[in-house]
Amino acid sequence: MHGHVERAFLKALDFTMAAQLGLPLADGLQYVTRAYVFERDLVLRCADKRMRNVVKGVGAGEVQIADARIEPTFAQVPYIIFEHAEGDVRDVVAANIGRFDEAWALRVLHGVANGLRQLHQEGIAHQDLKPSNVMAFGPVAKVGDLGRASSPDGSGMYDGPIIAGDLGYAPPELLYGEFQPDDRVRRLACDAYHLGSMAVFMYTGSGLTPLIEVELAPTFHWRAWPGDFRNALPYVRNAFDYVMTSLEGSMQSSLGGQVLQTIRELCDPDPLLRGGGAGGAPSGRYAMARYVTRFDLLARRVEIAGRAP
Repeated sequence: MHGHVERAFLKALDFTMAAQLGLPLADGLQYVTRAYVFERDLVLRCADKRMRNVVKGVGAGEVQIADARIEPTFAQVPYIIFEHAEGDVRDVVAANIGRFDEAWALRVLHGVANGLRQLHQEGIAHQDLKPSNVMAFGPVAKVGDLGRASSPDGSGMYDGPIIAGDLGYAPPELLYGEFQPDDRVRRLACDAYHLGSMAVFMYTGSGLTPLIEVELAPTFHWRAWPGDFRNALPYVRNAFDYVMTSLEGSMQSSLGGQVLQTIRELCDPDPLLRGGGAGGAPSGRYAMARYVTRFDLLARRVEIAGRAP
């Protein structure tokens, strides 16, 4: 008689990455090992805190490679085991091209906002939120891949760099190299932008940063701009406003611009104005609770409308 079998996802430490970092091998091995330990400890901490909208780590350990050519001491491969998802949101969207489900899109955004809220409550910023890092569990969406997250005590692998995550999804201020004295502003404003960019993706199939980039003249592009971000901000805002106007005419939404207004709040080109206004402590200014509530209400509206005769 066979026992119950539960599927899971295993993420193993890839030692070959150490040779691809452009560092001396010993330094590369130290880097990838430290990154693994950081992610393992953070994942298990989140599991202990029972974060419902963060992909759950269910265990970690080491496995012996069955290869007689390898010295046993070096044949141990560390791994992390995660609960098994149906796939990431990017894959689900790709598999349903032409069948836009606004209620599902808003439920995904509700889950992502709640996942960020749960992380922020523990002093953790994700810093690399994008469609491939949002996992689908039936109707529930959970935030995954904490490898680029900040740590609660400031000792994380990616607490220092200005851009911790994917450049293709990074908010404009980080691409221009703006330095915020309060690192909470940098991290939480980045997560807010990423949530808004996820909303753009759910409705258009594209993140926001590439859309802004297309509308920037080469002179004002972050790779060419010689000055600081504050001097470039008017040009970035013009590009952002043009994108928002274009979305207003193309987004499939039954909510009369409320999603677009939410995107404007979350993705304002000025990180100090994100979250609907300036002032106050970063934890309040970029609070995810209001967006958890908002996406829930918007999803309910669409669901109720869909059930109407």
